[in-house]
Amino acid sequence: MTRDEALRAARNDDWKKRKEAAAALAQLASYEDYVAHTALMRLLLDEYDTAITLEAAEELLKRNDLYSASTVFSGLALATNSGGDWIVNAIHSAWKRGQFDAEYFSEQIMAGTDALPKFGASDYLNWAHISDTNTDADVKSQIEWYRANRN
Repeated sequence: MTRDEALRAARNDDWKKRKEAAAALAQLASYEDYVAHTALMRLLLDEYDTAITLEAAEELLKRNDLYSASTVFSGLALATNSGGDWIVNAIHSAWKRGQFDAEYFSEQIMAGTDALPKFGASDYLNWAHISDTNTDADVKSQIEWYRANRN
């Protein structure tokens, strides 16, 4: 799907088209392309269908770069409770699969100056801390990292 096709699909009433647009824009968007970035943020925060939120977050996180981390953590900062749950799920799942270095990018974002992704990264780290009772060894590792690095 081309950029222009993805931008048109992002405004479609059909959730399947918006989901396809989310996947395409997650690979194409950048801060330099304000239009694509804005469309992607709208899809990440889709208030009508959390499947689109999940698709946008999962596809972004596959990039495993600072742009994708910043965008997903910004989305987490702005999301409703339901949307936020899906974004946290996408972050944790991508981290468990080795597709996204949540610890590294959380650290990079927390050291930065942009307040919005910092707020989202903090939310994610707080989730990892609150999940202290989880017996999953991966979550325990994130909790230990959070405790060692929180300020």
